[in-house]
Amino acid sequence: MSRTMKNVLNQSKRPLLGATALALALGASASWAQPAEVSIGVVPAVQTAMPSILAAFLLEHPEYADDEEYEFVFTYDPSGVLRNAITDALNVDPNSSPYDLFLAADVNDPQALYDDFGPDEDGPVREPEDYSEGTLMLWSNGDSSSIDANLDPVDFREDFTTTAICDVAMGPYGVAATQALDNVYAIDYTQPPYDSQVIQYPNINAVNAAIVAGGGEAGGTQSGFVPTSLHCTAGQVTPPPGATYRLFEPGVDYAPTIHGAVVIERSGGETDAAQALLDFMRSEDGQDIFDEFCLSFN
Repeated sequence: MSRTMKNVLNQSKRPLLGATALALALGASASWAQPAEVSIGVVPAVQTAMPSILAAFLLEHPEYADDEEYEFVFTYDPSGVLRNAITDALNVDPNSSPYDLFLAADVNDPQALYDDFGPDEDGPVREPEDYSEGTLMLWSNGDSSSIDANLDPVDFREDFTTTAICDVAMGPYGVAATQALDNVYAIDYTQPPYDSQVIQYPNINAVNAAIVAGGGEAGGTQSGFVPTSLHCTAGQVTPPPGATYRLFEPGVDYAPTIHGAVVIERSGGETDAAQALLDFMRSEDGQDIFDEFCLSFN
């Protein structure tokens, strides 16, 4: 407890000093004022880029750089998890979104929110905007249980024991993985024996951890599908030493993974700051940063 607040409490029983005590109390409360929170729900696919994006944004927008006035809070979860949290909140109260900005891993989730809670429905969700694009890779960590070094379609289909993908109900990269399995490897993940070999994890970070563990470890897998942004340095795919990997062609092997976003107006929210951040991400400077993380538009 501060000395000021102690003094207020000690004097609170003295009627003649009531006004003084009140002034001191108000002053103490003002000194404890919290910064305005800009709440952002973000998919793990762009997590690696966000510290660099935010740092560059604050340099370009110093009006938001004072951490005593603004605090940017990021929550990282799959698109489906974030979408469900927003939907559940808005169904209860249209002003109660948990986020000012939703950065998804596809265009479908932002569009669905806009259709259900946009201006046409007198809702708080602004029109969706695309902000980046990801690409898909299959990789194995190169341990003794590794699959063929070239991840050849025929060899892979015949020899693999387990491969990891993101939960198709929650993460668009899980859907992209199933498309690549079908189009490149002629594997239907819903049919035996593949239904027991293709293992779904709750998010791409969990997929990546399972690949790192390897097929010989409990909870690990022989290979798995993740966005290249998880293994990207200076715009180049850089998996761990000894790893093998294969890249896939968007629009041929799988539907392009365009990342969409929506700004959501909410009670006590920071809509202007959220919109400014999204505008920066879509700008040339923002795309240059995303390019360093294999996330710029192809």
